[in-house]
Amino acid sequence: MEPRHRQFLLTQKPKINALQSAIDEQERRISKQLKNEHKNERLEFENQITKIQTMLEFERSRDTVGHVEQIIEDLQNEISEIKDRLLDQKKKIEFQEREIADCRKCVAQLNKDYNEQRKRLQLIESDIEKLRMDQHNYFRTAKLNEILLPFPGNSGSMTAILLTEITLSDDTNIPIQSTTTTTTTDSSTASNDDRNYPSQLETKQIYDIEDKFELNYKPIDACSREVKTTFELITNGEFEHTRNAAKQHYDRFNTFYEHVSTCIDDIYKSLTNFQDAVACLTAENAEESYCDGITYNCTAPGKCFQAMKNLSSGEKTVAAICLFFKSAPLFLLDEVDVALDNTNICKVADFIREQSASKFQCIVISLKERFYSRAGALIAIFPKPGDCITSYCFTLDLNQFDERENIANRRG
Repeated sequence: MEPRHRQFLLTQKPKINALQSAIDEQERRISKQLKNEHKNERLEFENQITKIQTMLEFERSRDTVGHVEQIIEDLQNEISEIKDRLLDQKKKIEFQEREIADCRKCVAQLNKDYNEQRKRLQLIESDIEKLRMDQHNYFRTAKLNEILLPFPGNSGSMTAILLTEITLSDDTNIPIQSTTTTTTTDSSTASNDDRNYPSQLETKQIYDIEDKFELNYKPIDACSREVKTTFELITNGEFEHTRNAAKQHYDRFNTFYEHVSTCIDDIYKSLTNFQDAVACLTAENAEESYCDGITYNCTAPGKCFQAMKNLSSGEKTVAAICLFFKSAPLFLLDEVDVALDNTNICKVADFIREQSASKFQCIVISLKERFYSRAGALIAIFPKPGDCITSYCFTLDLNQFDERENIANRRG
């Protein structure tokens, strides 16, 4: 049994190492391939976006609206195809990740079996060594007490057996003192049963050990199978739970991302009164948008695409107003009209007035008459001279003048 277990362990160890090396090599190859594919896809996508923007500007300058719309439709179809290819790549990645996980489980199971076989081999070797020590002690006790034991004809004397046992044993340091007289036995006078007694005793002890081993192995094996089944259930459950949670987070983020993109684009078009105006969000990581930053850009009507930092102060102000996509109970704005020209002042003021009527309340600090003349009410703060300068404020409801003007217009 001992050589067989050793041979099994020696044959399984290279297989485990080879399988682990193959898995590592496969992981490195897949990782490198995915990085290259993602990089190429991203570069291609960016090049196509640049190409789209250039073509749009060129066609807009020639006032070929119909042709531009056809190009936009074609490019949108190309973008849809690219998204489909990206989706296929993601599915391939998920499939390869599942294969890698299965290989890792296989390696873990082989390592577990290898360790179990090694432990069993150590137990067997320990039992054999214990039997060897017991045999040595029996022979030594018989020798010291001058008890004659029957041996097979070719086994030699008791002293020779003891010397052989001491030589073979690495763990015992019990010296045997030499005697001047040696007792020999006449093997010819011993019966066959007497000569076979040590061999039968040793065989019986080996059978007893094997029986004990089988009795102990069965519950251990059953427990091992139960633990393995429980471990697989727990592992699969945790994996499924983690996967579902990640999918939920991904879906929630994408829902939010698309909702915000749509809202700010609609607000920007409403502010500028041009359907060609574009406000968009761009994820720095196209595959996993929630992992990296998000860039906010606006393209003013009749102008080419520029980064937000390159826009004028007035264009930045109009772009910032688009972030009112989620209503709050109250907005407090401090001189947002400083960088605006007269046209944009009217647009921003009308937008805030329209939204304040139904969605939110807004207090705006402004020094420009063109802006605060469109407010619903004025709050003026002014100093009053005296021994100690104090501040006073008063309010004026401008809605009443709008109502009187409307009544006068109807009467006229």
